[in-house]
Amino acid sequence: MLAALLSFTTLIAPAFAEPPALHLRDKTFVAWVQLANTTQRGGSVLTVERGSGEFDGLIFGEIEPGRWMVGSELYKRTVRAQSAWPAETADAHTFVQVAASYAGKTVRLFRNGAEIASHEIAEPVGFDRETLALIGKRHRNTGGTAFFAGAIDEARIYDTALDAAMLATLKPGSEAGPKPVAKWTFDDGTAADATGTFLPGELRDGARLEGGKLILNGTSAYMIAAPAAAPQTLPPPPFRSPVQYRPEGATLADTIPFFWKGTYHIFYLRAGHGGTPWAHVSSEDLVHWQELPDALPLGKPDEPDGGSVFTGSVIENAGVFHIFYTGENGRHIRNSEHICHATSPDLIHWTKQPQDTFTADGTHYDNQHNDDFRDAFVFQNPDDGLFWMLLCARDAKDKRPVTGVAVSRDLVTWEQRDPLCDGYRGTPECPDLFRINETWYLITSPSEGVTTWRSAPKLAGPWSPAPGKAIDTPILYAAKRMWDGKRHVLTGWQRDLAGERNGGDFQWGGHQSIPREVYEVVPGELGLQPVPEVRAPFREAAFTLPKPLALDGRAGRAGVIAGTHFTVPDDYHLDLHATLDDAATFTVGFRIAGPGYRLTLHPRQQEIAFTGPGMDFRRVCPFDPKRPVRVEAFVLGTLIEVFVNDRHAFSARAYDLRHGALEVAVSGGSASITDLVVQTP
Repeated sequence: MLAALLSFTTLIAPAFAEPPALHLRDKTFVAWVQLANTTQRGGSVLTVERGSGEFDGLIFGEIEPGRWMVGSELYKRTVRAQSAWPAETADAHTFVQVAASYAGKTVRLFRNGAEIASHEIAEPVGFDRETLALIGKRHRNTGGTAFFAGAIDEARIYDTALDAAMLATLKPGSEAGPKPVAKWTFDDGTAADATGTFLPGELRDGARLEGGKLILNGTSAYMIAAPAAAPQTLPPPPFRSPVQYRPEGATLADTIPFFWKGTYHIFYLRAGHGGTPWAHVSSEDLVHWQELPDALPLGKPDEPDGGSVFTGSVIENAGVFHIFYTGENGRHIRNSEHICHATSPDLIHWTKQPQDTFTADGTHYDNQHNDDFRDAFVFQNPDDGLFWMLLCARDAKDKRPVTGVAVSRDLVTWEQRDPLCDGYRGTPECPDLFRINETWYLITSPSEGVTTWRSAPKLAGPWSPAPGKAIDTPILYAAKRMWDGKRHVLTGWQRDLAGERNGGDFQWGGHQSIPREVYEVVPGELGLQPVPEVRAPFREAAFTLPKPLALDGRAGRAGVIAGTHFTVPDDYHLDLHATLDDAATFTVGFRIAGPGYRLTLHPRQQEIAFTGPGMDFRRVCPFDPKRPVRVEAFVLGTLIEVFVNDRHAFSARAYDLRHGALEVAVSGGSASITDLVVQTP
């Protein structure tokens, strides 16, 4: 009989060993938490997220300070009207139970077993095989204020909607009540899910276990876990580029560059929700960046900048530094966007000047509540001596998007004038104006997604047609430049993509681009090349072509592909020189492992294309195929920035492929690779 039982046990054991699958539609999140403070904004104590980017999470203070809420992508299952909800009162020594339940289209919030809020949603989202669990970080592709500060005693997920009475009976460390589908206790010194639904969690960027609690620092720390039933590779920790700055645990958006007495200053919007303060870094070499105190905080709820602090510019006059920035507040009694002013004696300590705030006059520019009046760029016009302010605005009469103008003698009182130019298909954000030799250039980032430039012989025009010529691909956005006494140095931000995957939707914020010199090729034509300083970190030679390599891609000839793949590191700097015949189509491929990212030069069409998983960027790029071709590339983490002939820039996210060979190939003609050097930092 015993033998029979042992045999039976052996037969059924594998069935119990199968990890449970996750099927969440109705659900409940429960966590016992201790807040380090009640001023933090937007961290999660428990989030589930699908591979496509949809997420639901139990969040603190993202929209209204001090209040619990449910978070979701683009607020699709989140209610914004939260001011009447009760604020959290627990001190930094007290644990509270917080919970969110989803029952069909009804979402309820609970604190210590009592309901504190509820709302209806349009449609719930199901979470199953691709679901990741996060504790500490609002969702994978975010930063800034998206981290929780405090301790987590225990966190659970249920596959049903629990009510207040049932939640009141739950206790950390107790098995009483319904069985959860996921449960993290941290009591054994690990981040294991006691139910086995998820694989053991990874602790990242400062997250630690102490005394049976998960400790989170509020700036970068989080736990992430993959489902056991459908194991998947977790998104790796972020690669720290040696030349593309990104704030720790955050994303960077809308750079505002300014040069002063040997130092490059980059003010930027720290991306995320909670007011986008103006952050500030500086550098002597455009490579190593020192983080400085934030320049501009969010205003009070009833002030013009009480919703967000958005883009502007910096100028110096008579020993005083001035910031002109956008204050946004949809609750303000006047226009939702205002131009605001702050001053500083040293570029570090800033004082807001609220008495100087102004908005659209309704005569030149539309002043309706939800329309554009923002992104001030201020410069002194050498022709009339006045200070000019360019603006992202809309014409008062027909609401068409324009680059607006206001002028001032004292940087305090501004007179609005007729637009500088128009013709845009979308809103011309983040204007930047400069002159090289006798030609004026205007950079804008129209809302259709590509940062462009236009030119004119005079400020009064005529301006070349809108939207203008592309600075780069749509991955680079809001590019602006500064004059350092010898060159114009341009920088912008490289977009993150939703779900950290190629083909994902554009996100707001990312890395700072490699600084580039923007220069005049001929009047009316700009070129871009990386500043030489960014080559300095790449000192280790990983591969050098020993001798010139001839490739013949003409019809009927063999050897087109043979010998054109090279084993290289994952992250590197490439400098390649080649000569092509008139008929050659030339390709440089990065991270080739089956698919890859390929830059293709089409001399006859005067076109360059950058293609790969989820991307196809191409545009007309003048170049002379009779002259040698230079391709310089920075292949670093999830970014590839390529420069062709020190003139044309192409940027791409490289989420899907992190490894692979370097490829050179030619078709339709012949090419000779004369030099090829790969270096690592």
